[in-house]
Order: sequence, then C-alpha cells, then structure tokens
Amino acid sequence: MTKLLSIDFIISEVVLFVSCLCLDWPWSNQTISARIKHHRPRYGAVEDNLCHGFLAAVCWFVVIGWRRDFWISLSEVCCCGMIGCALDLDHFIQARSFSLQTTLLL
Repeated sequence: MTKLLSIDFIISEVVLFVSCLCLDWPWSNQTISARIKHHRPRYGAVEDNLCHGFLAAVCWFVVIGWRRDFWISLSEVCCCGMIGCALDLDHFIQARSFSLQTTLLL
C-alpha cells in the first residue's frame, strides 16, 4: 500500500485540514476578529502565535508520520512548533520595537 493511501496519512491530512479551518475561522470572520483585536489585542496576538506553532507542528507530523522512536518524533514536532511560533518575531523587527501596541499598528 502506498503512503498516499495509508490510513495514517489520510487521518493526518484530515486533522491538518480541520485544524486549519478551525484555527483560521475567527480571523476570517470580520466581526469576531475586530472584536478580539479591539478589546483584547494581547489575546489576539497570543492566539495567532499559538496557531502558527500548532499548525507548524501538525504539518511536520504529517511529513514524518509515526516512527518507531516516539521521543525523537515528539522532539521534532515540538521543535517545529517552536519555530512556527518564532515566525511572528519579524513583526517586532519590522516595528523596531518590542512593544505589542507598536507591532499591532503595522
């Protein structure tokens, strides 16, 4: 059986698809997005950052799949999640400030 038809691969792809839809929905809905950004900008920034990390981890899990050594797989997935969270650092670099308010104005 090829990798594309394996049940593990199909489950991984479905989890990735559902994660993308569920995590992106609040930001694509203008009413919810505006309310969160206006009343709780820190909450929105943290949630966005965690979404990046979670999706990066899930994507890497889809790539590597299940392996014999659980701890190596877990460390790779966690490392990829941390790198996904680090993607938001470019906003602070562009704003030339570590202030969240300045960064949110970009």
